Amino acid sequence: MLYLICAIALLVVVAILGRSYKAAHVVHFDQKVKEYIKKIPDPIGLSLTVLSWLTRPLFLGFYAAVVFICLWLLGPHSQNMYLLGTIVGMASIEGAKQVIRRPRIDDPNVLKNGINSFSYPSGHAGSSLLFAMVISTLYPIAPLVVVLMVGAICVGISRIYIRVHYASDVLGGWLMAVAVYSLLLYFGLK
Repeated sequence: MLYLICAIALLVVVAILGRSYKAAHVVHFDQKVKEYIKKIPDPIGLSLTVLSWLTRPLFLGFYAAVVFICLWLLGPHSQNMYLLGTIVGMASIEGAKQVIRRPRIDDPNVLKNGINSFSYPSGHAGSSLLFAMVISTLYPIAPLVVVLMVGAICVGISRIYIRVHYASDVLGGWLMAVAVYSLLLYFGLK
């Protein structure tokens, strides 16, 4: 029951944050994080840019589908429910964008690379964290868990770094990922 309460509470927070993106405290938060991230040195920034490209939700969905098929062929089908839940979770994050409809950052210096979707919540940040949590649950190997979680954090930072998301978009994506993960745990998909 705790997982369900956690999921509902997080989804309420995601909705409130999504609807209050013009509020002064959210704008202030976005600006402060942006100023901090601007200070990242170029070599790290290039790595973040590449990471951002490699973790597009479509690619993460593909990665999850490949792992899903491999696990389906190899063994217990209960694990596959997690990966199926991951794919559904990624779709729900993208669906939330259509409900909230926050416009992307309007910066003429940013090459959008065909991005024409809404901004909140960040699909990259949410999908990468959800994928990391699910794989970490299926394979709780300490070095793997650390790499996946650090990677998910870097994906979120990369979206702010390349100026296609506000910090609150990334936070919303992460919160939504934890909510979806809580629902997976609630339904006992272990």
